[in-house]
Amino acid sequence: MIAFGVAESGDDFTKFSRIYQWFQTLIHPALMQRLAFMFLL
Repeated sequence: MIAFGVAESGDDFTKFSRIYQWFQTLIHPALMQRLAFMFLL
């Protein structure tokens, strides 16, 4: 994950929050499936 410095404006922070939420919802289910798969192996 890329580490960001202090946001220069609230708008940048809002954009980052939206991207982070989208990233989480997109990646999380696949990540859990992968962990479950590895655990079953």
